[in-house]
Amino acid sequence: MRGWPTAVRLRYTRWVELMTWGDGDDGEALLPEALQTSRRRQRLAGIYDAGDWYDVDYAGYLGELHFYRRVCDIVAGTEGTIVEIGAGTGRLTVPLAKGGRRVYAVEPAAGMRQQLNRKLALHRLDVVIEDALAHTFVGPSSPASLVMFPFNGILHLHGRPMLDASLVHIRERLAPDGCVAIDLTGPYWETMRRGRIPWGRVDERVHPVTGKIYQTCDRSAYDAASRTVRIDIRYAPADSEELVQTALFQHMWTTTEVLAAVEGAGFVLEDTFGDVDLSPFHEGSPRLLLVARVNRSR
Repeated sequence: MRGWPTAVRLRYTRWVELMTWGDGDDGEALLPEALQTSRRRQRLAGIYDAGDWYDVDYAGYLGELHFYRRVCDIVAGTEGTIVEIGAGTGRLTVPLAKGGRRVYAVEPAAGMRQQLNRKLALHRLDVVIEDALAHTFVGPSSPASLVMFPFNGILHLHGRPMLDASLVHIRERLAPDGCVAIDLTGPYWETMRRGRIPWGRVDERVHPVTGKIYQTCDRSAYDAASRTVRIDIRYAPADSEELVQTALFQHMWTTTEVLAAVEGAGFVLEDTFGDVDLSPFHEGSPRLLLVARVNRSR
């Protein structure tokens, strides 16, 4: 946290305190036995410390890839450099790099970087990975043509000072005619209204590397004071006595706030879409996908 504004440090402290949410039963008795902690021992992990478990849920989801490929083609082509903030385990990095684009990955979580490095080696892709955050990354040696902040990455910026600092930093790392592209879901209104949603959404998933079957479930809780949603996800391998439970924290930005922050940081909006099918954005859209160019008059 060194170098963070005081307000951001205070919000981070509050965020850590939220780790104690929901440690009671919370509907656990209604889960299948394989997902109950009374039946199996449990291991806790932050979702970004467990890259393999992250991939169980998310590696196969590529809904917004078409959007980013389109933006890359228009803004960067094959010669411009693309910075991806929150590259994770390579869900977008790998297909973009395989398509001949010059990708520079920014990823602060060691567990995610480990998975990303494994995939890059497997596909023999040359991608630099920087251990940094949205407001601290150094970036490539020359200004980037495009900075991508995909898949709700912006929801990890807790508080307006961090949001503003990150967007300004992104602008400063872009070429004079460079662009930023962002996608995020709208606020989780149901969780925010109810405050807490107990364990549910039981599902079966397949591990992307081992092919083993897992049962999963999740629960969520909302803290109005910090506007933070905590999502716990539990995994039950069929061949193990150990449960794995990960925790994810997201700040509930409204799309109006994000659009205003992007413009305030020195960008001009070029395109907005309401979902991965590139439908027009409106107030009731489930998502916001945006492209904004550096404002040369700033």
